[in-house]
Amino acid sequence: MNIGLSIRGVQEAQKKNNAIIAALRPTNLFGTVIRGITISVHRYAVSITHVVTGTLRAAHRTAVDLKVPQGRVFIDPAAVNPQNQQRPADYGVYEQNRGGDHAFYTRTNREVGERLAKQGADMLRAKIRRPI
Repeated sequence: MNIGLSIRGVQEAQKKNNAIIAALRPTNLFGTVIRGITISVHRYAVSITHVVTGTLRAAHRTAVDLKVPQGRVFIDPAAVNPQNQQRPADYGVYEQNRGGDHAFYTRTNREVGERLAKQGADMLRAKIRRPI
C-alpha cells in the first residue's frame, strides 16, 4: 500500500524561522535594542544627576558588548574635575550611596528600567510575530 503525503508551507516556515534567528543575533535587531536601551538609560541617569560643577554629570559613559551581549552605564574612571582635581568615579560612588534623590543609578533603574526593558522586549516580539 502506498500512501501519498505532502507537507505544505515548509519553505515559508523555514524562511520565518531564519528571519527570527537573524533578528535575535546581537549584530542585528537584538544588538540595536541593547544599544537603544543603553543610550536611554544613560540619558536618564545624566538628566537626574545632581550638578555642582557638572563634572559628575559629564562623566557618565556607556559601553555595549555584543559578544555577551550587554550594555553598561558607568562613571568614567579617568575623568577628573578640573576645579578640584577629584575623580567623579570616587565621589560619584559617595553620591550614589547617599540614596534618595542622589542615587542616580538606583533611581534610573526604578524610574525607567522596567519601561525601557518592556519597550525592547516589545520590539523583539513584534519582529518575531511578523519576521518577514
